[in-house]
Amino acid sequence: MTALQLVGDGGMLKWIRNLLYPGVAGVMIAITLGIIDLLKSSPNAGVELLKSWGPGFLLGLLAIAVVGTFLDKVTSSWQSSVDAQQQVAVALTQLAEKDDRDRDRMVTETQYMMQRMEQTHATVAAVAAAVGRIEQRMSLKDAG
Repeated sequence: MTALQLVGDGGMLKWIRNLLYPGVAGVMIAITLGIIDLLKSSPNAGVELLKSWGPGFLLGLLAIAVVGTFLDKVTSSWQSSVDAQQQVAVALTQLAEKDDRDRDRMVTETQYMMQRMEQTHATVAAVAAAVGRIEQRMSLKDAG
């Protein structure tokens, strides 16, 4: 699987983030609200609960939030890169089409110029033949 497939529309990273991030956020909110309710109703029990969970739990919640934010930024950055690559591809396609039109125009103009040159050559050849006949007749009259 290429990096483009991982981050493109419907890529795997986006799918995983969309699947897990709302669930993790919901769990974090539920735990936070539960702790707040516990601290309001029974402050001693709430403090004991937080002590029993230890700082690792709170750091884990913070790490999940930080990783989720990081994944959002990475995904949006990669999506911007994909969008830029698509714009470059469109621009190159348009440039190639313009080059094709220019080439076709040049071919048409060259064909027209060749036809005109052939007509001019035929006219010059006819005039040269006529001049040759006139010169021949004049030399016959001078000789005779």
